Amino acid sequence: MQNGSDETVADSDTDSGGSSVAAATFGLVKCMVGSGMLALPGGLAAVSNYRGALWPANVLLLVLGTLSAYTFSLYGRLVDQTQAKSLGDLWKKVQKTNDSFIVSMSSFLYCFGCLVTFGLVIGDAMSSLAVAGGLTGWMASRHAAILAVTAGALYPLCNLSSLAALAPVSVVGVLGTLVTTGFVALRCPAVVASSPYAAAGLFSTFSRTRSPAPLIMVAMGCTSLMAHFSTPDFYHSLVDKPSVITADDTAIDAVDATLPQTDKGATLKKFTTVTVGSFIAVTLLNMLTMSFGFLTFGGNSAGIILNNYSARDIGAVLSRFLVAVSVIGGYPFLMTACRSEALELFRKGKPITKAVERKTTSILLVVLTALCMVVKDAGFVVSFNGALMGTALIYIFPTLMFLKQTSQGTSTRSVRLERAFCKFLVGFGCVSSLIGAATSVLNSYFPHLLQ
Repeated sequence: MQNGSDETVADSDTDSGGSSVAAATFGLVKCMVGSGMLALPGGLAAVSNYRGALWPANVLLLVLGTLSAYTFSLYGRLVDQTQAKSLGDLWKKVQKTNDSFIVSMSSFLYCFGCLVTFGLVIGDAMSSLAVAGGLTGWMASRHAAILAVTAGALYPLCNLSSLAALAPVSVVGVLGTLVTTGFVALRCPAVVASSPYAAAGLFSTFSRTRSPAPLIMVAMGCTSLMAHFSTPDFYHSLVDKPSVITADDTAIDAVDATLPQTDKGATLKKFTTVTVGSFIAVTLLNMLTMSFGFLTFGGNSAGIILNNYSARDIGAVLSRFLVAVSVIGGYPFLMTACRSEALELFRKGKPITKAVERKTTSILLVVLTALCMVVKDAGFVVSFNGALMGTALIYIFPTLMFLKQTSQGTSTRSVRLERAFCKFLVGFGCVSSLIGAATSVLNSYFPHLLQ
């Protein structure tokens, strides 16, 4: 499932001290795929239930994937120039300020929204698995599932002193994504005519393409193609740190700033390769899942597409199990990122002890669990969070920083053209954020206003 934490940075280092391109690409793919992808069929269903809507929707995803890859690489170029360690640090260095409140708050709220989505996915998946296992009544409800998993798994996992043991969950996450995409394809009547869901779809009865509804797809695209607040981690994981031989002939990584460092241009080239490969793979997975899910259920597509399938469907059971394992294992990494941003915002300058971290984790879990007990539509959370916070992190902040970074001195024609494009993205991000968030609310609670 989607996260933006230390899990995203590959642990398998090369001999030269930096993560391999393959390992970093795998980590970046794992960072993006998940709940955002599973919400896309429902996002398209909020716009139109005509099968022909798939063509412009896939073109839109392709455009969004390209733009997201561009701004992710833009962050990487800025990190390469400043050697910033986080987005907040990058904002301070580029804007030449000591305040990174706006970036830190956006990152915190985005992580918080993703954790809400995680909780809803856990509730839906585990309650369906409980039904498949023969439980009934309250024991098979999503409320019981959320409470049980939070108390029995999430709380202890989020308070582990080290999350290194959870790194293998990345493999389960990517495996779960591939299995789920394959399952959705095999249950699609357009692929397998004998599918048990051949009559489950609602098609050709409504279209909201002339309303702001398509911005829901833009917002969901921000969530399903998001890894931007982890850019500094990915960049620095690719830096080759030369080994130094100590007096006792032991090789250690050179981490002192006075030691010779490798060519930064080589790191940026590897970073670009990772970006291109990862975003192509994730965009393709998003398009396939959206297409197969929508062609199966059309206007009946749920906020998370797995909720459309029978609790007794063995393929759905396997997909839900893999998704649940991935989300539960990835939750502590995202909680770590969310907690770090919270402490940066609300305890700036104050000492942060293990006790403070534990207390903050407990408070966040209580608030998150309470929200998950009330909110039911994960698709709404994905679109609303993507519209408000995702667009800021993907389209607004990196372009504003690039404009600031290139505002001084003589610029070439290519730089002037890129600056003009970045100004367009700032405007696009602002409009998409405000109207997209409002449209997400209307679609979930006042859908008749979008007709």
